[in-house]
Amino acid sequence: MEDTPNSSPAKKTGQLFNPLNTGIPVNSDTTRPSVSAISLNTTLFKHDALSKDAHNWTTWSRQFIQCLHMNQGADAYLTGKVPQPNRFAEPRAYSNWWANNGSILGFMGLTISESEQEIIDDATTAKEAWTKLKDRHSQEGPVKQVQLIR
Repeated sequence: MEDTPNSSPAKKTGQLFNPLNTGIPVNSDTTRPSVSAISLNTTLFKHDALSKDAHNWTTWSRQFIQCLHMNQGADAYLTGKVPQPNRFAEPRAYSNWWANNGSILGFMGLTISESEQEIIDDATTAKEAWTKLKDRHSQEGPVKQVQLIR
């Protein structure tokens, strides 16, 4: 049986037909978006600002991740585990995703030094900013120092 506006399972259950055929009933995004808005509790973060000069990436990143993890798993934005929803199929989830992403980027900016902020200024996602910081600081630590000595 073909899935038409009159025969679709969504129609039979009283839900609106989704013309994009994404498998997500249209009204589910308004009542239960796949991405909920997160209100970050930034008071959990107790660390000096990230700075290349302070060589504090390891401890700063660990605490930053833990702080976000305790905020409804917001650390998943750093790795891209929370995929960006389709703007047309899930407008509310899409809006929530961008709001959450913006909050994480803003929080990140408040916890890093001015020179670190210059590194992430053009990042549009938390994942992109995180990757830039991680790449910049991956050259630190005892293993890298030993490699430089050789």
